[in-house]
Amino acid sequence: MIGHIVRKEILNNLRSIRVVTLIGICLFLGIASILIFTAQFEQRRESYQANEKAHAHRLENAPHTWWLYLAGYDFSVPPPKLSIFSQGLSGQIQGSYRVKEEGAYRTEEAIGYQNPILGLFFPPDFLFLARLLGGLMALLVVYDCLVREREEGTLLLLFANALPRHSFLLGKWLGNYLIIAVAFPLALVFGILLSTALFGVSYSLQELGHLGLMGLFILAYLAVFCSLGLLISVSARSSSTALLMSLAGWVLLSVVLPGLGKETARSLWPVPASGRVESQRYQVKWQLHGELERALEAIEYDWTRTDLSQQKDQMERKQFEKQSDRIWGLTESYLNQLNRQEAVLATLSRLTPGGSLVHLNTGLAQSGQDDLQRFRRSVWAYHRDFTRYCLDKMAAVGNETSTRFDDLPHYSLPVWNFRSWMAKEWVDVLLLLLWNVLFFLIAFVRFLRVNLVF
Repeated sequence: MIGHIVRKEILNNLRSIRVVTLIGICLFLGIASILIFTAQFEQRRESYQANEKAHAHRLENAPHTWWLYLAGYDFSVPPPKLSIFSQGLSGQIQGSYRVKEEGAYRTEEAIGYQNPILGLFFPPDFLFLARLLGGLMALLVVYDCLVREREEGTLLLLFANALPRHSFLLGKWLGNYLIIAVAFPLALVFGILLSTALFGVSYSLQELGHLGLMGLFILAYLAVFCSLGLLISVSARSSSTALLMSLAGWVLLSVVLPGLGKETARSLWPVPASGRVESQRYQVKWQLHGELERALEAIEYDWTRTDLSQQKDQMERKQFEKQSDRIWGLTESYLNQLNRQEAVLATLSRLTPGGSLVHLNTGLAQSGQDDLQRFRRSVWAYHRDFTRYCLDKMAAVGNETSTRFDDLPHYSLPVWNFRSWMAKEWVDVLLLLLWNVLFFLIAFVRFLRVNLVF
């Protein structure tokens, strides 16, 4: 009996111009999005390779360690390949950076020209389309599957044959979900094939596995809105009311609650402006520089000392080490406050199905919140290694001695680990399942009490 209802729903949806149009739009936009972001990925990869050559040339022409310490050392971070499908925070990770005496910075010349109009809009990547357009599509397909039959009077005829209500409801859910679940997996498969054929992008088995998991999480997310649409169809007394309820539910879950959580986190757990922290770093630098100047003037006229030059070098080294420790302390305090705000926002965003989907898929694409936090800490840890290297080098060969930098420590991205990711993100998987079960059970309980006729 369930199979008969499933087939009936599938055939009715395939004959519906509305449903076929929605599936076609999602399929087209999904493939187009993947191809557009594949082209952008290729441009970013070419920019990364060009920047790497420029950084190597700059290092080769560095006159001495003192110049490198003051002017800084540049390095680049490549764009993650799976950001093609889920941009996430990859724009804040990939690019070129400079570490020098007073800190680590993203270099403007490495960012290149950015069209300012692009900053007004969200990047319509595959995850963005699945989260917003996919949820809306699911609701528009399912919202009238039960209320329409009540309006037409066919619901009473179906139950005249002693059809169990749970079988009917499950068949309705499966029939509609199988139609909803077609568009985005097909778009993902065709997008992967076309990005390989047109742009030559190759994917490893691990990356294909991650893409498969991303597709499964999108299917789980679509199932949530399918269950919500079923609940709305059971509760509404007319198709027009069901449509309005569906649009209101979509706006609430996809737009209002995520934005409200972001502003709540900013208000309750504020973080100092980055410019203020930058100003504090410069204050530390010039304060310690003044102390060093005064100390050097005090010993400059001490004619009884025979090791004056060595004493000056030791004082400079101690002062630079003190400066490095003070700057790291300011940075660590700022990062801790920033991470605390981001943790609160991540918790609040998990109150919606879209938040769980974003955390799961950006984590797999290595463009998520945890990836950004590890990256920031790794950059500042590298800054400490770089300053220690320069100070040790200057102590060994002198400030202005021309030297090679073969032993210069190189920056490397933190290693992504699937087990550690899953140990944290299993909560989001469970939440998606709970949203599904919750909406379906409420719909089932309401359907047990609903009148078959008006």
